[in-house]
Amino acid sequence: MRTIKNSKKKRHISYQIVAKNDLSGQESPSNPVVRVAPVGQETIGTSEMARDISETCTLTPADVKAVLEALGDYMQKTLLSGNRLRVDNVGTFGVSLACSYTNSEGKRCEHRLSENIDGANDVYVKSIVFTPDASLRKAMKEAVFVNSGLTPFQAPSDADVEEKLTEWFSSHSSIHSGEVEALFSCSRRYALDLLNSLVAEGRLAAEGTRNTRHYRPVGDNFLR
Repeated sequence: MRTIKNSKKKRHISYQIVAKNDLSGQESPSNPVVRVAPVGQETIGTSEMARDISETCTLTPADVKAVLEALGDYMQKTLLSGNRLRVDNVGTFGVSLACSYTNSEGKRCEHRLSENIDGANDVYVKSIVFTPDASLRKAMKEAVFVNSGLTPFQAPSDADVEEKLTEWFSSHSSIHSGEVEALFSCSRRYALDLLNSLVAEGRLAAEGTRNTRHYRPVGDNFLR
């Protein structure tokens, strides 16, 4: 289990070199374009966060979870009132607004001229804006990076995907993106693209919310 004890201690971010392959399974060129990506980009849920934070204070995991959930509710109320919310050591949250209209083709388009805006019905929240706190920016600048030693990723063939997922589902009922990353030694982006493509093909079904999403075989796909 991860721990956040000694939070002032410098953390090491493990990275890998990732080739920009697509999902076609085609071989990369002899000198592929690459990028660097963190290794093990897991999504930490509220329960796990609460458990880790409770180890650094006198609150129980249940107490911490209740505060985090209350913070989520408070943030919604604050942003919906048009205010910004600043959390020390984290950052400031706000909203960015825009206005749009439906054109003659039935598509939503963003207004550019003020005289075209026709009341509040045209206005919507374009995005939630996050500005990191100075302490958070400083911590990220002081991060120490370690090469994981993994070689540039090569997209698996259809046969490799079939074999590894069939083996996985022989002992598991579902899989999530982090497990796909480990199974194929790939980036989170590739894992999500692969899962989404299999869902689109009707071979996997997605279940759960964004932070708890997992995937199950449809019919006899990936089953022996």
